[in-house]
Amino acid sequence: MLTIVPTVDTEGFHGSDPFERFILGQVDGSREEWGVFRIADICRRNGASATFFTDVTESVFWGEDKFRDLTRRLSDAGCDVQLHTHPEFRGPKVGGSRETVAEKILGLTRNRKNIGRVRGPMAGLNFDHQRAFLEAGMGMLKRWTGAAPVAHRSGGYSINADTVRALSAAGIALDSSMNVSHPNSKVTWSRNAIVEREGILELPVTVQDYRLGFAGAELYRRTIKTDINACSVAELVAFVNHAVAHGATLMNLFMHSYSLVRFDRRYRRFAPDHAAARRLDRFLALMRRRSDVRVMTCAQLLDRYRTAPAEFAGPDAVPERNAAPMIVRSGGRAIRRFVEARRP
Repeated sequence: MLTIVPTVDTEGFHGSDPFERFILGQVDGSREEWGVFRIADICRRNGASATFFTDVTESVFWGEDKFRDLTRRLSDAGCDVQLHTHPEFRGPKVGGSRETVAEKILGLTRNRKNIGRVRGPMAGLNFDHQRAFLEAGMGMLKRWTGAAPVAHRSGGYSINADTVRALSAAGIALDSSMNVSHPNSKVTWSRNAIVEREGILELPVTVQDYRLGFAGAELYRRTIKTDINACSVAELVAFVNHAVAHGATLMNLFMHSYSLVRFDRRYRRFAPDHAAARRLDRFLALMRRRSDVRVMTCAQLLDRYRTAPAEFAGPDAVPERNAAPMIVRSGGRAIRRFVEARRP
């Protein structure tokens, strides 16, 4: 059986009100919110729940109260709240410079010895700093929700051998950072298959290969994650059909906390993305009708894996899609961004 795991990278580090805009999803001219709680409502309406990988260390810049209330509300709503890490994110300007989260959390300073170690994503930190950063975020979640996280996703899919060691040392049992389509993933154990290794159960960010050919020649090829913003409903369903037909066991349905929000490049205008909301709702509704598919959170999958690991053994199957529709969509989005960028 195919297990679909909706996962939501919950973060906000752009514009003047990053928490309100990119996590809560506040839009212009309305009191409605189109962020994490809208996503949670759509999942609940379709008999599902999601894992919210939450970048709690942002709280050092945007306020502990906000993130404490956020994680408690999500937990109280029955959502799966787990750890997301972006040590490279920077806070507001102070004295002409912008401190990174890693510098703030770990008490690091920029000097000749560590300048290359404090401004990058997780894989840019050494083992000791990665472990300390993980444990800082885990401590925050434990204090706020009463439960220590068991799962993690590194921001920007940044993971290397030290990250794997740090996760194991910190007591994280499940990771969902590895993404073969992104160069930040310095280690990848599979493309789409669940793999247990070095004390870590890895749920990769699942992908499809998009190809376009003519007269036997390959003109275009790109690997794209199964993202609610990148794929059509038809493409997501095609992934499911291919996985079921080949005995694959995982689909990582990827989202951000702002997946249902449209915004301009200067982060000044924000509007609901009704199409993305309908896409998520439609896909989950279709999956609910199927007997060969189940939807789980990361915590639920980990619990089930510990009692029945054979249910998650399967081939590393990667579907191939015709790239033409995706290219047309991408062109349409580029045109829309171009037009919106020139609005007064």
